Amino acid sequence: DYEQIKADALRIEQYNESQRIHFKEQDNKYIYDWIAWNVLDVYTTNRAIKRGYGRELNPLLPEYPSLERLVTQKLVVNYALYKMNVFDDVETIENFNILGSLVILNNTWIVTDNE
Repeated sequence: DYEQIKADALRIEQYNESQRIHFKEQDNKYIYDWIAWNVLDVYTTNRAIKRGYGRELNPLLPEYPSLERLVTQKLVVNYALYKMNVFDDVETIENFNILGSLVILNNTWIVTDNE
């Protein structure tokens, strides 16, 4: 039956389309700022701690965490934020980036003031 063949072909085509992987294009330029300040935060915090004139203020970490602990905490928090779809909301990322910039300014001030 020709009608049955057409219906089956349509179902096969729909099934094949449903099995394709579709990548969601991220048009969020603020992600680059997010990555930059997170890396700078780890760098400046670790530098101040290792040189003895800084301590960690994050309540989730000890006052003098290791570099490994700083990186691990960043990875875990960023993964949790990713799973909660926080990176899909541009306004939230912009606000976090402002906060992160302030953290970097504070860390930089501490590092340059003591060197």
